[in-house]
Amino acid sequence: MKTRSQESGVRSQNESGSSEWQAPEKVYLSCEAASASSLGRQPKVGREWNGPEPRSGGRGSIVGICRRFAALAISTAGSPWAYAHGYLLPSLRDSRMAPHKHRNTCLARMFAILVSQLMIPVVLYASDVKALTLGKPTVIVVVGAEGAVTYEKLFHEWADRWIGSAKQAGHEVIAIGREVGDSKEVDRMRLQSAITAASTEKHAELWIVLIGHGTFDKREAKFNLRGPDVSAKELAEWLKPVARPMAVVNCAAASSPFLSALAGPNRVVIAATKSGAEQNFTRFGDFISRAIADPQADLDKDEQTSLWEAYLAASRRTAEFYSTDGRLLTEHALLDDSGDGLGVRADQFRGLMPMEETKDGKPLDGQHAHQWHLVRNATDSALPPDVLKRRNELERAVLALRDRKSKLPGDEYMRELERLLVELAELNESAGK
Repeated sequence: MKTRSQESGVRSQNESGSSEWQAPEKVYLSCEAASASSLGRQPKVGREWNGPEPRSGGRGSIVGICRRFAALAISTAGSPWAYAHGYLLPSLRDSRMAPHKHRNTCLARMFAILVSQLMIPVVLYASDVKALTLGKPTVIVVVGAEGAVTYEKLFHEWADRWIGSAKQAGHEVIAIGREVGDSKEVDRMRLQSAITAASTEKHAELWIVLIGHGTFDKREAKFNLRGPDVSAKELAEWLKPVARPMAVVNCAAASSPFLSALAGPNRVVIAATKSGAEQNFTRFGDFISRAIADPQADLDKDEQTSLWEAYLAASRRTAEFYSTDGRLLTEHALLDDSGDGLGVRADQFRGLMPMEETKDGKPLDGQHAHQWHLVRNATDSALPPDVLKRRNELERAVLALRDRKSKLPGDEYMRELERLLVELAELNESAGK
């Protein structure tokens, strides 16, 4: 009776012509030697070769390529390659006896295995984006490399809050880096694939939430994924084709360079730090995940919490955490929704009102972010997208007019204000019918 180790091996001939079982590692060495010979090279010194004398072949011969592929397949025993033991090797053994007759079969089986392996990530990525529906907001929540068990629990709690609120609102949700069984090497590709799929929509909002650690080497900032990381520059390139309204919330340390890299028209970008030098673990991600659907963060009392309100609440609660604990504040979040890549801090506002003016007279950031709601109230949820878009434009126009009040004659200001308010009232009335 064969042992378990024998079952995991393959049968080959020794020098005397009798059969013997070889463990996968031994078969790998045999195949390596065979492939070396078929490509006109000698096996590496110190490697054991117990198989039959390899058939000679020219560089790049079909049999040699097949044998090299078999070596690769067997060396990854325990992975999806494992079934190559009984599928590919019989053809290889036959090809040594009659290579011209069986080499086509060998090649066909080799490419069948190769294609099946290449299709694994395709199916995996498609599972993330296959449910995307045009006209619905999309929320992509990415949990990066935890680095320690303590952070793993925290990061997944933060992600649960975002995902729960997004599902409550009926949005499309894509979660990356969440499952234990996920292949850590593909998180970067899954994120890129999800963004590519999301770019087909032109009008509904796209939310991207990055939860994890970040690094900055004074040249490049990166968000740490399981497997290869993604830099601010790379994420900016991936997002270039996206025309829909977008909000990116980076809760990681050293995330400020992402704000300047991703800022642009019709975008809201939040970073947990004001510079790449703030590299300590950030708690801002905890507080904003709590505030995004928290009624207590609803400062204007319209029964919905905007992204701007959540940002203000999270920033203030972060500062309170450090102050109460008697610690130096090592993180200062920024928000940009004007596209200039500069951002504003929460301490520049009292409530929703700015406490200072910009040098160029333009309003501080926050007005656009105040119209972003992960969970909308019943009134806004019932509005058609085009009506909601026009209403938001009119409300921003009213705020912009207010900021210019001191520079306009009184009668001109009143006429323009009346025009905007009448159109706004008519729009709301028509939407309510």
